[in-house]
Amino acid sequence: MVVFYIVSAIGLCLIIGILYQSLATKFDEKQYPAPGLFVEIDGRRLHYQSFGVDKGPIVIFDHGCGIGSSSLIWKLVTDKVSQFTRVITYDRAGYGWSDPGSYPRTNQAAVEDLRILIEKVNMKGPIILVGHSYGGLNVRLFAKKYPNLAAGIVLVDATHEDELTSRFPAKYVKGQMMGRKAFKLLKYLCYFGILRIMGKLHAFSQIEEILKKFPNQLQSIYQSTLFLNKTAKAVASEFSNLDVRYNEVRGSSLSHVPLVVIKSGNVENLNGFSEVEVVETKKALHDVAVEMSKLSTNGELWIAENSGHNIHVEDPDLVVKAIKKVCQSKVSAFPFVR
Repeated sequence: MVVFYIVSAIGLCLIIGILYQSLATKFDEKQYPAPGLFVEIDGRRLHYQSFGVDKGPIVIFDHGCGIGSSSLIWKLVTDKVSQFTRVITYDRAGYGWSDPGSYPRTNQAAVEDLRILIEKVNMKGPIILVGHSYGGLNVRLFAKKYPNLAAGIVLVDATHEDELTSRFPAKYVKGQMMGRKAFKLLKYLCYFGILRIMGKLHAFSQIEEILKKFPNQLQSIYQSTLFLNKTAKAVASEFSNLDVRYNEVRGSSLSHVPLVVIKSGNVENLNGFSEVEVVETKKALHDVAVEMSKLSTNGELWIAENSGHNIHVEDPDLVVKAIKKVCQSKVSAFPFVR
């Protein structure tokens, strides 16, 4: 009988959690409607915003993978970039105000969504692609498949295809693999409203630190995009399939495309690593960043000395500077019709 009551209590708590998650999501959707526009892709909507001045290249931003990621994460950069060129930000399928996409979520799926977005919004270049972390891998794959649409590239602490190989310490690789399991768990915690409750209890200090960087009026909007079931599912799927397209970008050239690779100066999440493992991990991350900068004969490596992984939040001016440099390069040689 005791077991029955315990199981019943747990079941009731889970039901209450599901209802809480559903009601809170609907409240946020009503309170904070989509700030941008939508394009339809295979019966689903992809949310994007277009703003800035109608001169120079079009700069498209692709965000990272994780709870807290969406097009809003670029706001500190895009507000300044929009002063000298046209900006396009968008939420990948399942993030922000975009509908969920087909599964599994792969880099290839993201690339095709972006291609359709460019086509439907009638963007004909020159196009500068800016990608952070997971989005950086998307940008590289996009540039390989559609080189005529990539006039310039900025990679912001981008994921590298060798991060699950023996080039990195075993402990680092193990941490990456554990991350997959963690995101799968977070997906279920999200469904039952547990992530929202944890957020209310200030359990996510990294997200809170990010929020503090944004204007007060944007913080509430940003919070409304956190802890969504569709996002938790997209994150888990993207992270689980991260290496599916690694071989396609491995060793691929970006030819002469203007390229700036920005690497973080502060390597984070190395708790529990030995001194040797820390040194080896930092060296490996630096080495692959150097390699990415050499993918183009017109590439450069910049170090964000005082930033961790989220350089676009911690040092947005450096990212703006990189974008401006690429915009002012020879991208003007590409056809430009808007």
